[in-house]
Order: sequence, then C-alpha cells, then structure tokens
Amino acid sequence: MDLTTLHLLSASDAARFIRERIITSEQLVEACLTRIRDVDPQVQAWAFLDPDHARAQARAADVLRLSGQPIGPLHGVPVAIKDIFDTADMPTEYGSPIYAGRTPSRDATVVSSLRAAGAVILGRPAIRTTLSILPAVRRADRPPLLAPTWCRSRSVAKPTVQRFARQPIAVSSVSSRRTD
Repeated sequence: MDLTTLHLLSASDAARFIRERIITSEQLVEACLTRIRDVDPQVQAWAFLDPDHARAQARAADVLRLSGQPIGPLHGVPVAIKDIFDTADMPTEYGSPIYAGRTPSRDATVVSSLRAAGAVILGRPAIRTTLSILPAVRRADRPPLLAPTWCRSRSVAKPTVQRFARQPIAVSSVSSRRTD
C-alpha cells in the first residue's frame, strides 16, 4: 500500500483497510495531515485543526483495535466537523466572530454518533455564516481532491452511522441544537 496516497481513500475503503490491518489509523491520519499541511496555505480550507489531538485519537483507535475489542464502522477514519455542530474538545464558533472562543461543554448528537462509530475528529473546515455580510473566516473554495473525500462539503440529511460508513464523510447541513 502506497502511504503517500492514503488521503485519496474513500471513508469506506479507509475503514475496511484499518479493520483488515492493511493500514493503521495513525498512518491514515498522518497522511491526511501531511496533505493538509501541503495544500492548506493555498486553499485555506481549515478554520481549526489540532494535529496533536488528531494523532492522539488515532493512536488510541489503533490500541483499541489491537486489543480485540469490538470497533465501530468508522473506526480510525478521520473526519471534519462543520462549525455548526457543538464539539466539546474544540471551539464551536458557527463561523462567526460573535461566538469567537466558544467551547461547548458537550458534543452535539451527530458528533457523539461519529465518535461512537470510531471516527477521528481532525478539526473544522472554514464556513460562512448564513446570510452573513461578513467574509468567511477562511476560504473554503478549493479545487477537487485537495482534501480527503470525507472532508469535502456535502449535504447530509438525517445522518446515520450506517450511511456515513457507506459514503464519503462530511457533516453538513444537519439541523442541530445548541447544547449549552
């Protein structure tokens, strides 16, 4: 397996390769972070990215997989969480300076579902607030294939873990409630 092209895997292929021990979550996350580091200065697709936290999640996912315990359908697969969903371990600012620095006390249901399925949360892609006259915090208009397929924006209605396991991942356009 060519480790330099892991960022091109679909979410379902990545999950299968991790499950079958062809690759580790740490290898996949590192490949995605390398690709992000290489292209993000030009495309500015990430509003928040915590590489150390992502690596720690990937290491924990690999340890769990090696322990023989049951794993979820997205075990070890890196995902991006749009900034409209509360995530307890990173800022949730709704793409607006009004909420700058806001860190919720708990995850939104969709984020909890992704974690339960074993996903590794990389960070937050840049967004523009609805009906905003303000520019996006960072540009998210990037050419195709510069980010993993599960990090590209797609509309998702009523997500389920099973749907996420079969499709490229992007949490987007799902109604959510503030949890704080």
